[in-house]
Amino acid sequence: MALFHGVINSKALMKDTTLSMIVPSDDRKNIGFQGQPQLLILLHGAGGSNYTWSKYSSIERYTEPLNLIVLMPNIEFSFGLNMSNGLNYQSYLGEELPQWAEKTFGLKLDRETTTIAGQSMGGFAAIHTALAYPNKFGKCGVFPHRWRWTNI
Repeated sequence: MALFHGVINSKALMKDTTLSMIVPSDDRKNIGFQGQPQLLILLHGAGGSNYTWSKYSSIERYTEPLNLIVLMPNIEFSFGLNMSNGLNYQSYLGEELPQWAEKTFGLKLDRETTTIAGQSMGGFAAIHTALAYPNKFGKCGVFPHRWRWTNI
C-alpha cells in the first residue's frame, strides 16, 4: 500500500489541482485478490483538502485489506458543482478523474467498480455527482457532519 500526494492538470478545472491517492501494493495478489482494483473517489468536507482524509483518519489502515484505489481530490469550497466561472468540478469528478484513473492505473471501470463518497460538503458533492452520472457510479456514500439543529 502506498500513499501519494501530487498535482495533476485538469482541463475541466482549467488549472493544476492537488490530488492524494492510496494505491494497493503489488503483493495484493499474495493475499487472495484477483482482478483489478476498484476505485473510490473520496471527498473532503468544507475547509478540508485532499490531505484531510490521510491526515485525520485511518483511511490507509481501513483500505489496506481491500483491493481498492482511493483518489482524494481537492474540491475546495465547490460543493462539487460546475461553476459559471469555468471551474467545472462536477465534470472533473464525474468524467475527468475516472478517465485519469483508467489511463494512469490501466483500469477498465464501470458502475460496479466505481464508488464516490464524501463527508459533509463532500457528501453533497458525492450525491450530486452520482446522480448526474448514474452509468459511472454504482455506489455512493455520505458521511454527515454533526449539525446543530437548535438554530434551524
